[in-house]
Amino acid sequence: MIPAQALDLSHIQGEILLLSRTVRAQIERASKAFIERDRALAEDVIERDDYVDNVFRRIEQETVTGICINRHEEERRRLVILRTVAQHLEAIADNAENLAKQAIYLANQSAQPLVVALEAARDLVVTGLVDAVEGFLAEDLASVEWANRCETGVDHLYDEAFGAVLDRIGKGNRAAESLITQLLGMKAIERMGDQVLDIAESTIYLVTGDNIRIRQYLRMSEVVGAPKAEAQDGLATIWNGRSGILVSHVLTQGRDLIFKEGKARKIVEEIESAKRWEEIAPGAVPRIHREEVVHDRATLVTEYIRGPLYRDLLLGSRTAGDGARTAEILSLIRTIWESTLRDGRAPIDYIAQIRKRLPLLFTAHPALEAWAERPEAGLPPLQVLLDRLARSEPDLAAPFSVWIHGDLNNDNIIFDIEAKRFRFIDIHRSRYGDYLQDLGILLLSNRRSPELQREAADAVRQANDEILAFGREFAEARGDAQFEARLELSLGRASITSARFLEDFSFARKIFLEGIEHLARAADRLGG
Repeated sequence: MIPAQALDLSHIQGEILLLSRTVRAQIERASKAFIERDRALAEDVIERDDYVDNVFRRIEQETVTGICINRHEEERRRLVILRTVAQHLEAIADNAENLAKQAIYLANQSAQPLVVALEAARDLVVTGLVDAVEGFLAEDLASVEWANRCETGVDHLYDEAFGAVLDRIGKGNRAAESLITQLLGMKAIERMGDQVLDIAESTIYLVTGDNIRIRQYLRMSEVVGAPKAEAQDGLATIWNGRSGILVSHVLTQGRDLIFKEGKARKIVEEIESAKRWEEIAPGAVPRIHREEVVHDRATLVTEYIRGPLYRDLLLGSRTAGDGARTAEILSLIRTIWESTLRDGRAPIDYIAQIRKRLPLLFTAHPALEAWAERPEAGLPPLQVLLDRLARSEPDLAAPFSVWIHGDLNNDNIIFDIEAKRFRFIDIHRSRYGDYLQDLGILLLSNRRSPELQREAADAVRQANDEILAFGREFAEARGDAQFEARLELSLGRASITSARFLEDFSFARKIFLEGIEHLARAADRLGG
């Protein structure tokens, strides 16, 4: 077992510095061997890689031991990051070894002039590596930007090399073998640049406590100021999952904000929806502070709303009226629906939505595919139900449309403790459509949480009864004769498509089978 004194972080940091210097030497020597076609030097680089591996294994053993025996969460986090940086350095060394192997291959070919700027790319990688490691050890976020510039420069040189090689091969150059080897050498350098960037991202994680991509950090710094893990400033990722959009709570320079960055489509949808919401129901959604679209990326900065989610209010309630405030939410929804109601049929596509998401569901829970073919006794196969309902769905369109949230989960409704009112978040799916889409999602979101079912079953049951009564009253007042059948269809869609997000298979199967039951009841109501 490693002695306790060997787990001193400064000792491990010293090992990281030693590893980085060794890796730098490997990069420089492998590049020299490639440029000069020096077979002996290349072979020495390859042999030296065993030493790099030994240093890495020492760091790995010390950090893993420290993680296992250390009771302090912050120190364990630091040990994990140190180990991660060591892994990136070892990966850079592996690419240096690969470059050396390409140098040997190049030395065995007929002498051809280099058409790739490998020396310039090497210099960028070495500069970026030194800066990234020194910045990491000093916990200096200023190093992040330079590492990003170096990696961008290396990518540019690789793209130029790729184009030059293709151009020469396309013109019938007889030295195709040499050209391809040169390109592979540049690819090794390009991968080193990526790993230098990974080290810089470890610095962001170390300093801010949040594991975000360097591009997103730099954009955040430009838009709202660089968050720090000190004083009153801070950063916490709220969501960085299925959509690929980073959603962070940023407290910087006395401002409390939500920062979103990602592919443009969904963020642009949210920007447009937020502006429409402000026309329809001023103050019902977060105010926009800044928006920007650059090529295929977009940034959105909004106010941060302090307060509990509706889900949390239910969880803390013994009954629906004991703090959950369901009636207030329904009153807000009623106001929005009544003020935006448009006569004319609102087509629905619940069956298409189910079919589109079934592959994702079966990927998450493969065993459910068999249950879809053979549900519980008395239920037809899912595909039979979908085919039957697809023929009837056009006749189920609502006789009017209203402005809907589009994803009215109980964690997309928040009580603003300062404004003392409910507000909506995650609004990029908002549009005019069938009000039962929102009701179906809201009802299902109250049921699909194992925690809510376990801790607040009575509150959920009473809340859903209240929501159903509200929906039926709204439908009856407006002559929606297909309310019950379409509600079953909406609940079926919400249940089946949501099961893919549930980690526990037993609970996912329960929700999935409930979805099939809803579809079967919809078919029965339609006489199908």
